[in-house]
Amino acid sequence: LSQHSDDNDVISSSSRPKSVVLMEQSLLNAIARLDEEFCNLCKEDGRDWESGATALITLLFDDSILVANLGDCRGVLCCSRRNKRNNNASTEDKSSNDDDDDDDGWCLLEDDDVNDTTSSSSHRSSMPSDAVTSAIKAHYKELVDTHSPSRQDERSRIEAANGWVTTEREVCIGQLQRMDFCDEDVVEILQRCFSDRFDDVKKAGNDLPVAKKGGAGGGGSNGKNDTTEKKKKSTATPGRLLIISRVCGELAVSRALGDRDFKASFNELSIELNKGQLNMTMPNIGDYDDDKDSPSDDSKKEDELLGCWWMGPNFLPYPPEHNFCFKGDLISAVPEVKVMTVGSDGVFDEFLILACDGLWDVMDVDDAVRVARDLLFEKRWSAKKAAARLAELAIHLGSSDNTTVILIRLFRGRASS
Repeated sequence: LSQHSDDNDVISSSSRPKSVVLMEQSLLNAIARLDEEFCNLCKEDGRDWESGATALITLLFDDSILVANLGDCRGVLCCSRRNKRNNNASTEDKSSNDDDDDDDGWCLLEDDDVNDTTSSSSHRSSMPSDAVTSAIKAHYKELVDTHSPSRQDERSRIEAANGWVTTEREVCIGQLQRMDFCDEDVVEILQRCFSDRFDDVKKAGNDLPVAKKGGAGGGGSNGKNDTTEKKKKSTATPGRLLIISRVCGELAVSRALGDRDFKASFNELSIELNKGQLNMTMPNIGDYDDDKDSPSDDSKKEDELLGCWWMGPNFLPYPPEHNFCFKGDLISAVPEVKVMTVGSDGVFDEFLILACDGLWDVMDVDDAVRVARDLLFEKRWSAKKAAARLAELAIHLGSSDNTTVILIRLFRGRASS
């Protein structure tokens, strides 16, 4: 496995339609069942698997998108729309604000104008009639928060379960060695990442080669043949210092499917610590007879189990004085869910990028959006072909992790052939 209204706001849980609430609950139940069945599979028939997976799941129905996230996958919603800034603002005010993030979480794609003269006529003809003469800009918004043990709420939950969080530092030297510098899109992305260094060289009177629009694989700069004047804020710069947090010194994500060694339901209870709390042997949560027990009985067992101590796995690097037991899940299988609205008036060219960390470890969100927009709307590639190119580009940028990319175009009404 690897949102928006007129103001593009996330729909709060209290104002969600009943159909959305029911869909959300169905999804939560399905994820809980999937996690349970997978954890049981990992120990059936003599298996001793320690497998796990992150997941990003989206449901699109009517004008709503429901996004559920477990782990470090990330999703991005992209669109073209009029800038929300006051059109009557002074030129000075606009120049100081245009590159800022919108208050509702939307980010303006820098150095991108949908009405740029380099845009294809077929792309411009697909816009609303008044859009071609309006200030239409490309925007993007991250849909989910990743689940890292470094997040304060996740760290607090882990420590409340008697767990701990370790931190390590790593320099991404290997990424540089794996890069394909023959890919012009790779060169262009690096130019944006190190734009401040390029500017320093320019001041010294040296000429720099600049990647042409639409490099070897078809990504692109959208016609911009200059490096960015402003220092790019990059989280995927090669050679950067990585600070990695791990649950109990092992896993770098705090929520996931599987990873049964870190979950209460699939480990042996500590009899000593639970004396006085339980006078029974607790079975795995899902191990009930349909004729004798019911889901409500199962829910009671889960509530009781979460209040019990369980024996941790032997391979963990336990701190001194630790009792080798935990209370509740160290790795949670409960996703965070957001619901957004799509297809609003004045918004078009909408698409979703869903990808695991193999992409995001080496590519910033704005670069992924820029490449995807060029492939979809300038080169008129299909979403499937564009997604494959993003995955290929991640490999060429030196990614060594699993890389899964899904790109979804959103159309108003029935899409034409």
